[in-house]
Amino acid sequence: MLDLHSIILSLSYFGIFILMIINGAINIPSSQILYLIVGYFVATGKLSFLPAMIFGSVGNAIGNFIIYSLVYKYGKQIATKYLYVKEETLTKLHKEFEGKGLWFLYI
Repeated sequence: MLDLHSIILSLSYFGIFILMIINGAINIPSSQILYLIVGYFVATGKLSFLPAMIFGSVGNAIGNFIIYSLVYKYGKQIATKYLYVKEETLTKLHKEFEGKGLWFLYI
C-alpha cells in the first residue's frame, strides 16, 4: 500500500509532483487525499503553501496531458482498458463537449 505521508515527508515537493503526475494520469491516489496531507504539512510548517500548490498543480497538469496524449494517439480503447471508463461515458462526454464547446470544461 502507498504510504503517502512518508512519500511526501521524505521527497517533499518532488514527492508531491510525482504523486500528482500519477494522479493526473490514472487517478490514483485521489488528489483530494493528497492535498489534505499536503495541507497538514503546510499547516505544521513542514512545507510552504506556494511551492506545494505549484508542484501539485503542475504535476497534475502533466499527468492529465499524458493521458490526453495517449487517448488522442491510441483512441478510446486505451481509456476503456486502462482507466476503466465505460465507452458510453466517453460517448456522452464527447457529445456534451461538441454541443457546449470549450466552456463545458469550466462548468
